[in-house]
Amino acid sequence: MGKSINLLALMILVLSTACSGLKRPESISEKMARYTPHEAISNRVPEMAVFTESDIFKQNDNNATSTTGRGPASIKEPTGRPSPDDSEDLNYSNKRLYFLALLSQYDALSIYSKQRPPKVDLCPNFHNSLLDYKDSGKNVARAAGPNAIWWGKYTKILSSVPRTNSEQLVALYPELALPINGDSIRPRVIDIAHDHLATNGQTAIIQQAIDLHILKLHRELDELCETGTSSNYFTFENLYSYVKQHPEFEKSPSSLKVLFKTTVFANLVLIDSITHTTKEELKSGRGIASNNNEAPYDTRYVNELVNRFNIHWTYNYLDDLVKIRRQN
Repeated sequence: MGKSINLLALMILVLSTACSGLKRPESISEKMARYTPHEAISNRVPEMAVFTESDIFKQNDNNATSTTGRGPASIKEPTGRPSPDDSEDLNYSNKRLYFLALLSQYDALSIYSKQRPPKVDLCPNFHNSLLDYKDSGKNVARAAGPNAIWWGKYTKILSSVPRTNSEQLVALYPELALPINGDSIRPRVIDIAHDHLATNGQTAIIQQAIDLHILKLHRELDELCETGTSSNYFTFENLYSYVKQHPEFEKSPSSLKVLFKTTVFANLVLIDSITHTTKEELKSGRGIASNNNEAPYDTRYVNELVNRFNIHWTYNYLDDLVKIRRQN
């Protein structure tokens, strides 16, 4: 009897020793926990100003332009922004759509960086979305260094507008609203650029602000990839719920100012400004010539967001800014 007990104890000991070398399969929650950042990453949205004198805010229902704000269909002018004409139904969740819109905007802005912005190659929470995006062939080609920016235009516009009218200038050129320090939204480019006109130092200030904004976008993409959400996405989702519950959210400066508090819509007006002012200067012979009449990034995702928010009038606003910048 004693031998039987000892044998049983030995078998248990052997089995337990053998099993101790086997690792329990890692659960999904444990896998995702490895991607949780140690501290929250903040990408504060720049304070984008609204050009309140835009004609679209003065129009009544009888003389308002079409929702596209475009001229005749025969005119093929590069717009560099989304258009309802290019919309397609994307059966994505709001979160997936937000991620893809932000990723496409990050790629679009990265070509204006003096640095070499990191690529987004790994994304546990949006793995399939990232693969589809890369396989679509529509994402913009990555390039290091500023892409055809005529920096002299900033000296021109800053010299022609007094400091007291700076907010209108920021509304016309949103890149001047970009902050130049870390996680703070102040000071902005416009707050210090006037002090550097004599030395043309505003070029370095604007470039620094663009590079910093691109870095912040990458931080938010990291946050989305690692945790599946971001603080800015919560703001976006809350705004979406509010718009759906309040039909009175209509074309107005106050509505636009609220939209600009979200990353993707702030980027929409920012990219539009940089792209159009650059292309306008290309037409006058400055910079690198281009025959590409397509938008500078995959705009399907932003298009779908505009459709879901039912804010196609924002395109009229962007068109009006282009017209006003041409006149200056």
